[in-house]
Amino acid sequence: MVGDLDDRTRRASDAPIRPDGSFVVYWMEAARRLHSNFALDRAVQHATALGKPLLIVEVLRNEGSATAREWKFVLDGMRDHGVAAAGGPVTYLTCVERTPGTADAFLERLLEQACVLIGDSFLDRKFGRSFGVRTELVDCHGLVPLMRMERAAPSAYVFRRWAQVELQDGWGRPSKTPLAGLHLPVADVGWPGFEWVGTQPDLNDVGGLDRAVEATSHPGGPVRGAQLVDHFVARVASYPADRQHPDACGGSGLSAYLHFGHVAATDVVDAILAEQNWSPDEVGAANGKREGWWGLDEGREAFLDQLITWRELGAHFAWHTPGYRSYETLPPWAQETLQRHAKDARPVEYSLEQLEEAATHDEIWNAAQRELLQTGHMHNYLRMLWGKKILEWSATPREAYDRAVYLNDRWALDGRDPNSYSGIGWIFGRFDRPWGPRREIFGTIRYMSSASAKRKLRMKDYLERFGELSTASRRRPTA
Repeated sequence: MVGDLDDRTRRASDAPIRPDGSFVVYWMEAARRLHSNFALDRAVQHATALGKPLLIVEVLRNEGSATAREWKFVLDGMRDHGVAAAGGPVTYLTCVERTPGTADAFLERLLEQACVLIGDSFLDRKFGRSFGVRTELVDCHGLVPLMRMERAAPSAYVFRRWAQVELQDGWGRPSKTPLAGLHLPVADVGWPGFEWVGTQPDLNDVGGLDRAVEATSHPGGPVRGAQLVDHFVARVASYPADRQHPDACGGSGLSAYLHFGHVAATDVVDAILAEQNWSPDEVGAANGKREGWWGLDEGREAFLDQLITWRELGAHFAWHTPGYRSYETLPPWAQETLQRHAKDARPVEYSLEQLEEAATHDEIWNAAQRELLQTGHMHNYLRMLWGKKILEWSATPREAYDRAVYLNDRWALDGRDPNSYSGIGWIFGRFDRPWGPRREIFGTIRYMSSASAKRKLRMKDYLERFGELSTASRRRPTA
């Protein structure tokens, strides 16, 4: 069924719609796709009702901390969109900032002629507050609309049980082909003074990028994202057995494509269910359990729990929690136990530079960090261990938290995502519970060790792939 857009739309500006404007604007920043996109559906609704052209502007902001890695990934998607939109019923433009702050000037120019502005940066509560035209922000994140939940869930169990109730009768999907059969007037796109609009610059032409974080061999964009969805669905049956083992490469590989909006979570769910002839009649009673509710095989159940419960838990937490990235949003019990053990002696302490260069005494940690440096990804289980060791090797819990955020934001293609911050928060107790026995440094925070990981996980090939490049590169820890 098509989703009810009222459940996903909030007004960021109560100014009236201008029927005499020149076009409807969809300002694309989060849901970077021309398919399965609730915000695009809303923009199409307005353009059709007003009989106006639809102008889709995909913006890439240069915020001073942007890296060549993430920009290459987004530009790959822009190229896909340029091909897909060519000769179609809408006008697609790119707005790529060569210097920080210039996109806002272009947006102000657009708003002089716009009938209505649609945005998809749903978590940005400041967006549109001073605009003199109706501005609507549309939630494109997941299956359950962010505005449905009254408060942030304290645990995956609570969220899962609530989501099971919400999904009991099915869920709304965006249109998979919103531009098919659409007939709209053509927009005038002459924008003097904005030479960077409508072009995709070479990365060498852009100032202010962090070029130390180089682009990887992973192409971005919806075309590659769709290929990865098909590839993963074909092997989803092995997901529960393989996902923990680095040698098995059992993950979906979709996190960056979901983060940048090149892949829609609703499409992934539909692909997972497609071969099962599944219907909502097969679900069980809402009980908060990880397995059995969908009435599917183990592989599909396990992956859907990751995609829906854990991914959307993070987004809902961000929606309800100001400053959700910060240490202060950890649960009180976690802050208390960490503070109680903040002065415990560390076995070793590493500088941020040593951590960033993967120059510790721990071969597993170093391999995980090198995977992040080289590929922009990190194996999911090892990412948890990676964060626990940062806590163990940093002078204070707050310093450890800030270091984990910094390293993840700078190097991970799925960094700066609500799900990334909830994952880092989990390392420090968010969405978890106290664990015994009480330990030095960790207190009652869940403990993980490299020795245990090496016993339980298959990682011989992984360690060879991301092992030490030379023994001379290793730095000694400080006492």
